[in-house]
Amino acid sequence: MGMKIILTTITRDKAEGFARDLVENSLAACVNIVDIHSVYRWRGKVYSEDESLLVIKVSEEAFEKTYEYILKNHPYELPELVVIGPEKVFEEYLAWVKESCETD
Repeated sequence: MGMKIILTTITRDKAEGFARDLVENSLAACVNIVDIHSVYRWRGKVYSEDESLLVIKVSEEAFEKTYEYILKNHPYELPELVVIGPEKVFEEYLAWVKESCETD
């Protein structure tokens, strides 16, 4: 079944390159990039910064490689990395995700 990884990350310019790397390396079928502004506490201090929210569409077969890639290459010390597995998915969409993540 296809999965989505929700990931908050760096600014739009760098997020574009990160997303492109995932797709070009068949680690994701598609990555949506949403510009956001975050207010958060980190190590006792409050920050207010522009970030990007990535919605990464990945096949179950490619999931582990994608997950490992994100942990290895993400610039944050503690990335927000949330995985959503759908209860139901449109079969034709799922076929596209699987095909797009094939590395053969």
